[in-house]
Amino acid sequence: MAGVNGAVDEALNRDYDSLLKHARWYNAPQAIDIPIGEEGEEVEIPLQDLEEPTELCQLLETEKAERKHWITVALSYAKANKLDYALEVLQQAQNIFARGLPKDRLPVLGCISWIYLLKSRRAPRVVSEAQDPDTKTKEHYLREATNVMNEAMRINPAHPPLYLTRGVVNLLRAALATSTKTGQAAENERADAINQALKCFDEAVRLSDERNLLALMGRARSLYLLRKYSQALNTYQEVLRKQPKMKDPDPRIGIGACMWQMGYHDHAKTAWERARQLNPNSNIAHTLLGIYTLRESEKYGTDDRRFETLYSQAMADYLKKAYSLDKQSSLTSAAFSTYFLNTKRWDQLEALAKKAIEQTDINATASDGWFVRARKEHELGNTQQANDAYGRADQARGGQNAGFFPAKFGLIQLTIESGDITSAKFRLEKLFERHKALEIMTLLGCIYAEDIFAAQKANPKEDKSAEYRKAIRMLETVRKNWKDDKAKIKTKPDSAVLLYLARLYEMEAPLESEKCLAEVESLQRQAITDEQHFDPNAEDFNELIQEHMPPQLHNNVGCFLYRDEAYEQALQRFEIALNATLKLHEKQIEEKQKAEDAGENTADLDVTDTDALVTTISYNLARTQEALGQRQHAIQTYEGLLSRRHPDYTDAAARLAYLALIESPQDAGPKKLKAMFDADHGHPEVRALMGWYFHSSKKKTANIAEDQEFRHYKHTLQQYDKHDVYSLIGMGNIHLAIARDMPRNTEPEKEKRTKMYQKAYEFFDKALQLDPRNAFAAQGIAVALCDDKKNFSEALQILVKVKDTIRDISVFQNLGHVYCELKQYSRSIDSYETALQKQIQQRQKRHDSLQPSVNGDAGETTNGLNGHAKADHKEDAQILACLSRVWLLKGKNDKSILSHTTALDLMQRALATAPDSPHLRFNVAFIQFQIVLLVNSLSDAERTLDDLVTAKTGLEEAIATFEEVATVPNPPYPKAMLEQRAAMSKGTMMKQVDRAMQQQSDYERANTEKLAEAKRRREEELRARDAAAQRRKEEEEAREAEVRRKREEYQEEAARKAEEFRQAALIREAAEYTTDEETGDRVKRQKKKKGEGRSKKRKARDDEDGFIEHDEDSDSQAGHTGGRERTPISGTDDDKEQDKQPKKKRKLERKARPVKEKPSRKPKEKEGKFKSQAVVVDSDDSEEEAAETPQGSGSEAVNDAPTPKTGGEDGDVDMQEDDAQSGAKTRPAPRQRKQLRTIADDDEDEEGEDVPVVPSSVPKSTSRVVEDDDDE
Repeated sequence: MAGVNGAVDEALNRDYDSLLKHARWYNAPQAIDIPIGEEGEEVEIPLQDLEEPTELCQLLETEKAERKHWITVALSYAKANKLDYALEVLQQAQNIFARGLPKDRLPVLGCISWIYLLKSRRAPRVVSEAQDPDTKTKEHYLREATNVMNEAMRINPAHPPLYLTRGVVNLLRAALATSTKTGQAAENERADAINQALKCFDEAVRLSDERNLLALMGRARSLYLLRKYSQALNTYQEVLRKQPKMKDPDPRIGIGACMWQMGYHDHAKTAWERARQLNPNSNIAHTLLGIYTLRESEKYGTDDRRFETLYSQAMADYLKKAYSLDKQSSLTSAAFSTYFLNTKRWDQLEALAKKAIEQTDINATASDGWFVRARKEHELGNTQQANDAYGRADQARGGQNAGFFPAKFGLIQLTIESGDITSAKFRLEKLFERHKALEIMTLLGCIYAEDIFAAQKANPKEDKSAEYRKAIRMLETVRKNWKDDKAKIKTKPDSAVLLYLARLYEMEAPLESEKCLAEVESLQRQAITDEQHFDPNAEDFNELIQEHMPPQLHNNVGCFLYRDEAYEQALQRFEIALNATLKLHEKQIEEKQKAEDAGENTADLDVTDTDALVTTISYNLARTQEALGQRQHAIQTYEGLLSRRHPDYTDAAARLAYLALIESPQDAGPKKLKAMFDADHGHPEVRALMGWYFHSSKKKTANIAEDQEFRHYKHTLQQYDKHDVYSLIGMGNIHLAIARDMPRNTEPEKEKRTKMYQKAYEFFDKALQLDPRNAFAAQGIAVALCDDKKNFSEALQILVKVKDTIRDISVFQNLGHVYCELKQYSRSIDSYETALQKQIQQRQKRHDSLQPSVNGDAGETTNGLNGHAKADHKEDAQILACLSRVWLLKGKNDKSILSHTTALDLMQRALATAPDSPHLRFNVAFIQFQIVLLVNSLSDAERTLDDLVTAKTGLEEAIATFEEVATVPNPPYPKAMLEQRAAMSKGTMMKQVDRAMQQQSDYERANTEKLAEAKRRREEELRARDAAAQRRKEEEEAREAEVRRKREEYQEEAARKAEEFRQAALIREAAEYTTDEETGDRVKRQKKKKGEGRSKKRKARDDEDGFIEHDEDSDSQAGHTGGRERTPISGTDDDKEQDKQPKKKRKLERKARPVKEKPSRKPKEKEGKFKSQAVVVDSDDSEEEAAETPQGSGSEAVNDAPTPKTGGEDGDVDMQEDDAQSGAKTRPAPRQRKQLRTIADDDEDEEGEDVPVVPSSVPKSTSRVVEDDDDE
C-alpha cells in the first residue's frame, strides 16, 4: 500500500488542486451580457459549450468590454477545463489593458498566474519516454507563473492578492526542489521556499485583518511542511471556527493530517470521515480513509476475517469511489494500485503506477508508484527492471540512510535470489540497525541459520556460536510476535521459521526442537483441514490428516521419538510417513498427467524426490524395528531396500551383516561380513563394522602390535581416510585398555603407562577436532583423566555433558566410578542403578528378539537361542559388584549396618551370576568380615543382639570362604594372607563377638526394664494430665452455666423495669389527658390558673414588651436547663435571699440557627430558638420546696415526672438560672443520653397547651421534680 505519511502530504496538496471542480467556479455565470453601441444595448453570450475564443475576443475588443467581462469569459473557459483558451483570453485582455492604467492590469495578471499554477499542478513532474518530448512539465508552468507574478509586482508590490500567489508559488517550488533533486542542497532549498511561503501567507493574513481564509490555509500548510504540526493544527482549527461550512478546500483534511503526524490516528480518521460526510464527492477524504483502513487491516493476518472485512471496505467503499471521482489523482492511483498488485492484473497496475509517478509533486507518492511497479517486475521475474524500480522507489524517499524500507528490503531479496548471500547479509545487518522489523529478523535469522548448516558440513571446527545466538534470538522474536496480543503488527505463524528453529535446536536443545515440530504439525493440520474441508468429527479424520501431511515432518518427528527411546511411537510415525510418501508420489503422477494433457508447463509442479524419501524412511523404519526386537521385520525391510530400490545401499547391507553377526556370531555372521567387506572394503561404514567385529571377537593381549583391531584401524587411517573419526576413537580405546592393565610397580613402568595414556588422549583429541560434538571421544578423554591424572572433577564435567548425548550403559558406569572417587556416594549409587536397569532392559529386548526361530539348522539355532535366553536373564556381575562397593564405602562413612547389609546383598546377587568366581566369593566374605568389625565398634545403643547374631553367622561363613578360596589355583590374594585372615577370624574376632553378645544381652535386659518403668511413669503422667483436663473442663462448663443464669436474671430484671416504666408512662398519660365531653377525643387537662387578675396583667405586660414572668412551671423547667440540674441547698441563707429578691424578667429572642453545645461544669448560656438570660423565681412560688428523685444508674433510676418535649419544630429552648443574681449553689446532674428541654410559650398559662407524653425510648436520668400546687 502507499506510504501513509506521504499520502497525507499528497492529500494536502490535492486539496488545493481541485480548482477544476465546479464548486470552485460558482461565480462563473452560464451567460454574460455585453454592452454594444452607444445606445446601451446589450448582447447575451452563453458561456456553456464554448469553442475557440477568437471571435469572442474580437467582440470584447470591438465593444471595449470592461475588464470584468474578460475575466468572466476566461473563468468560464477554465470551468470547462479549457485552460489554454482561458489563458489566450487573459493574454489578449492584458494586451488591451496595457494601454490603460497599470492598476487595471493587476487582476488580469493575477488570473494569468493562477491559470499557470493550475496547469503546473496538472502537468507531469517528469516526461517519460512514451510521452511527447515537447510536453511541458510542472517546472515550466511554475516558471511562467513566476514571471507573470514578477510583472505584477513591478506594478504594485503591495497588492494583497499577490502575497497569496507568491505563497502558493513558493510551496510548489518547495515540492519540486526535492522531487527533482536529492541531497542536502535540495533539502535546504525546500526549507527556504517553505519559509518564504510562510512569510507571504502571514502578510496576506495581516493585510486582510485575519479574514483571508485561503491565506490561513496556506499558513497552516507551510507550518505542516515545516513539521510544526501543533501550530498547523491550531491554524486549521482557527479556519474551521471562522468558517464552519468551509469544505473547498476543507480544513478538516489538514486537521486529520496533523492528528496523524502527531500519532492520533483515530482522531485523524474522525476528521476525514466528517469531511466525507460534508462533501460526499471529496476524492481526498475517500482516499485518506481508504489508506487508514488499509493500515488497520495490516494488524491482522490475511486469513483473519477482520482483515478481509477491512480490506474490502478500503478498496470497495473508499479507494474505488475515490478513483471514480478523480481518475487523475496520483495519490488515489498509488493507493488503488496495490489491489491490482494482489490480484496480479498487471496492465491496470502499470497505468496507475504511471499516474502516481508522473502526476505527483510529492516524492512519497512517486516512491509508492515505483514500488508497486518494482513488485510487478519482481513477480514476473524481470530482475533488472525490478532492481531499477526498487532503487528509484528508495531514492525518491532519500535513499541511503533514509530511503524507503520496503524498497530496500526488495533489493535485498533480489540480492539473495542472485546468490550473493554475503552482500545480502551485510545490507540486512545495516538495515536492521535502523528498522527492527519482523521481516528483517525473519530473513536475517534464516541466513544465519543457513550459514551454520553450511559450516557444519564443510568445516565442523569453525566457531559459529555468535551466528547461532543471533539466529535463535531473531527467529524466537518473530515466534513470540505470533502469540503477542499487544503487538502493533501481528503476523501469522510461519512453518519455515519453526523448521529453522527446530534444526538449530536439534543438537543444543532437542526438547525445544520437538516443540517446534509440534507447532508445525498443528499448523499443517489446520491448513489441511481448511483446504480439504475435512470433517473433524469423522472417524477417519486423523488418518486423512496424517496422509496429507508432508512425509518429511513425520520422518523428523519419528527420529526425535527414536532418540527418546519411544520406539513404538517412532515406528508408527515412520509407517505413516511411508504411506504419505506413496500418496504424494501418486499425486505427482496424476498432476503431471493432467498438466501434459492440458499442454501446461510442468515446471511449477511439485518435484519432491519421493524415491529418496522412501529410501530414508524405510531405513529409519528398519532401525526402529531393530530397537523393538523385531529383527525379522527389519531384515525384510533392509532386503526390500536392496532388492527393489538400491542394491548398492551400503548402510542397509551393513545392518544386515550386523544382524547376522548377532544371530550367528560363529558361522553365518562372519561369513556374510567378510563377503560384504571383500565387495566394498573401502566404504567407511563397512570398515567401521569390521573394526567392531574385531573388537568383540579378539583375545585380550598386552602386545599392541599383535592386536588385530589395532592393525585394522591403523590400516584404515593410513590407506583410506586419515580423518576417520571411528578409527581414531577405536585406536584411543585400545590404548586405554592396554594402559589400564600395564604394571606400575616401578618408575619406568609408571612412565611407560603414562605414555600409553598420552597416546590414547591424542587419538581422542584428534577425533574431537574433527567432530567437536563427538561424545564417545569426550568420554575417552574423561576416562584417561580419571585413570592417569586422577582429575575426577574435570572428568565429571565431561561425563555429565556426555550423558545427555550418549544413553549408553558405559556412560553411567563411568559416572558411578567418578562419583564414588569424589565420595558422592548417593549419586554414584543412582548412576550404577541406572546402568543396571538399562542393562536389564537391553538383555530383555535381545531375548525377546531371539524367541522366534530363524531359517537354517533348526536344532543348532534353537540351542543357541536357549543359551542366549538364559544369559539374558542374568544381572551384570560387574555393575552389581561396583554397586556393592559403593554401599560398603557409604556404610563405613556413615557407620551404618543397613548399608553394609545392602552391600552384602548386592554382592551375593553378583555371586549368583557366577557362583564359581573366587573373586566374588572373596568379596562376599570380606563384606561379612567388615560387618563384624562395624558391629563390634558400635556402642550398645547403636546395635542390637540380632545384629550381633547375624554378624557371627556371617563371620562363620566368611571363615569357611577364606579357607576355600585359599585352596583355588589362582586366588585373588596370596594363600598365606587368606589363611591368616581365617585364623584371626576364628580366634580373636569370634571371641570379640561372643563378648559383645553377652554385653549386648545384659544391656538390652537392663534397658528393657528401664523402658518398662519409664512407660509406666509416662502412662501415670498421662492419666493425671487427662484427669486435670477433665476437671478444668467441668469447671469451665459450670462457670458458663452461671454466666448464662445471671444473664437470664438480668434480662428478666430489665424486662420488669421496662414494664414498670411503661405502666408509669400510662399513669402519667391518664393524669395529663382526659376525654372531651363534647367531641369524645382525648385532650390535655386544663391547668388551674393562680390569680387570674394577675395573669391577665402579666399577659398584657407580655404583649407590650415581650417579657414573661416566672410562673408555676418555672421550677420544673429550671430543673432541665442546659442539660445539668442545679439544686440549691435547702435550709441555707441563699434560699432566704432568693425569696427576698424581686421578680426577674426574661426576654425571648428568636435566633436564625440553633446551636447546640456540650454541657460543662460551669453554667454557660446555650443558644437555641430563643435567648434567655435568667429564670425568675416568682415570689408566690418561693414557699414551694423542691423534691429530689432518687439517683441511680441504668434502669434503676426512673423519673417520676419526666420533662415534656416541646411541640415546636425549630429546636429546643434552654432555661438556665443566673448564678450571679440567684446565688444558688448547684451541683452537676448526671449526663443524659439526650437532653429534653422545655420552651416557654407566651400563651401557656391562658391556653393550657398539651403536655406531651414522654416516649419509652427516652433515657432515664436523675432530675428534680417540682410539683405545681394547681396540679396537685
